[in-house]
Amino acid sequence: MPTHVVLLRGVNLGARNKVPMARLRELLTELGYAEVRTFLQSGNVLLSSRRSGSRVAADVRAAIAGEWSLDIPVITRTVSELGAVLAADPLPGASADPRCYLVTFLDAPLSADGQKRLETGEFGDEQWAVIGREVYTWTARGIHDAKVIRALGSKAVGATGTARNWDTVRKLHALALDG
Repeated sequence: MPTHVVLLRGVNLGARNKVPMARLRELLTELGYAEVRTFLQSGNVLLSSRRSGSRVAADVRAAIAGEWSLDIPVITRTVSELGAVLAADPLPGASADPRCYLVTFLDAPLSADGQKRLETGEFGDEQWAVIGREVYTWTARGIHDAKVIRALGSKAVGATGTARNWDTVRKLHALALDG
């Protein structure tokens, strides 16, 4: 059965959007998903299902809304899609400092306006590259001050996304392969 990597946006950040991972695992198992596992408390779920990625995302989003009354964006990738993200690595050398190297997973490709916004933005020494539904970002100052990440958080890019650092992406891929 295929493994899906499910990425929740903006959960368990301080006191807002609390989603207990133990209860989420139980809830998704009750919905018929198999081998449900979580990684960290920041909304990384691995599960097995024959359902499509879009169906998984819709089910998880509805389950969270029903259980916690939260509207949390959910992005999914298959194991092979996550492997392709790692293989693409368009910013050579950025992975040497994985805390400052992020991948933003989008629910759709950037709109033309979103692409233009990135191309014309003032991002200083930050580096970025778009490949498909992912935006790779590196910043020497760390992620909290990343102008590109803030730009991607804007509705102007035409897609919803959630970012993970390079180490987390590698670990999720390894866990998905171990499935």
